[in-house]
Amino acid sequence: MQRVLPDGCMDLMWIDSTLMVAGPDTTAHLARLAPGSTITGLRLRPGIAACLLATSAEELRNQRVPLGWSVRSLHRRCLAAFGYGPAVLRRILHFRAALRLADAGVPAAEVAARCGYADQPHLSREVRALAGVPLGQLLAGRGANRSTPLPSGSCTTA
Repeated sequence: MQRVLPDGCMDLMWIDSTLMVAGPDTTAHLARLAPGSTITGLRLRPGIAACLLATSAEELRNQRVPLGWSVRSLHRRCLAAFGYGPAVLRRILHFRAALRLADAGVPAAEVAARCGYADQPHLSREVRALAGVPLGQLLAGRGANRSTPLPSGSCTTA
């Protein structure tokens, strides 16, 4: 049993082999899952799902509704709503979550584990693929403006 609290979002979820949408909740929803169930989900910020689903969010309020979409249909709708398919969207969302944690000082191995990467090298490959630079270099460039350049080979200043 899991308590899902209202957050204004809607979710697309695969629970085992069923694709469903969770409408916006007005109260806590108690989710009951069979032991061993596999869940993969995509949280959609307020206002996004109604466009993607071509329906009113009001019609889905406080409901969990199975969708009769094929994988191809879901892919087409994601392309229209986000500009790319669900797999690329998932990569980018994991990447952004990883950056938030890394910016907060969480060690890379823990970032990888918490954000769904297989391991730290997987995180490193994804950051390099999506950002074009290693995580450390990306974080150094996101910090406060420095008045002095970093010494060669250093990642800190005195």
